[in-house]
Amino acid sequence: MKSILQKILVVFAVLGDMRGLGNYTETAHRAVGRQATQCADMIVSVGEYAKYIAEEAITAGFAHSKIFVFSDADTAAVAIKSLIREGDLVLVKGS
Repeated sequence: MKSILQKILVVFAVLGDMRGLGNYTETAHRAVGRQATQCADMIVSVGEYAKYIAEEAITAGFAHSKIFVFSDADTAAVAIKSLIREGDLVLVKGS
């Protein structure tokens, strides 16, 4: 386990929309964007509310060049395949 963890090169957080949040939709997505800056090297946000994740990550000081925003999962998947390399860790979460 330790040797695998030592070989991780880049951590990607691929974050999709969270549904059913009502009036808290924007706030919740922004909170996720801020939190992602603490654990990811690259942020990929996907969906209708992806912009809130990205905007908050930038506000938190995350480099714009390390954030990718996509409207749909298919387009995001193609882009991610071109970005990841052996040794990278990709976390995918959405609802």
